[in-house]
Amino acid sequence: MKRVVVIAGIGLALALSSAMAKAEDLQIGFVNVAKLMEEAPQAQAAFEDLQREFAPMQREMMEERERLQELQEELSRDEEIMSEDERRDMEAEIRDLQRLLQRKQSDYSEDLNARRNEALNVLQRLIMSEVQAYSRENGLDLVVGEGVFYAANRVDITDEVLARLEERQENGMD
Repeated sequence: MKRVVVIAGIGLALALSSAMAKAEDLQIGFVNVAKLMEEAPQAQAAFEDLQREFAPMQREMMEERERLQELQEELSRDEEIMSEDERRDMEAEIRDLQRLLQRKQSDYSEDLNARRNEALNVLQRLIMSEVQAYSRENGLDLVVGEGVFYAANRVDITDEVLARLEERQENGMD
């Protein structure tokens, strides 16, 4: 029995030393995905595109809010001198404008969220592709991202990937 334990111990020691030798050759990198999502020029371009796309709707809703506020102020100011029909018509117009504005705000939020998610998905795929290309070209065996408690600067490839994304943007290779 003692002999079996000794042999098992020797086998375990050999397996561990073999694994340690293999681990010494392992090339590991770390990527701060949040930093890339925030600082990549493609992210800024996507944000600007969304702002341009949704600016007309924002202006339209702002004008309607101002119109609603004007109507409410007019009703409040002139309510006592208005006829019953005028007051009722203005209240109906205010209610209709409030409903319209709520619908537009809801549609705006849904459309903006859908487009933002599309843009984020495109950016995430681009970042993943660039990290994989960098890793292959630089002989990395493993690249980790979220959920890392510590990564030494020597394994952090975030800035290198960011530089590649910037170069890609400059060369028009989105």
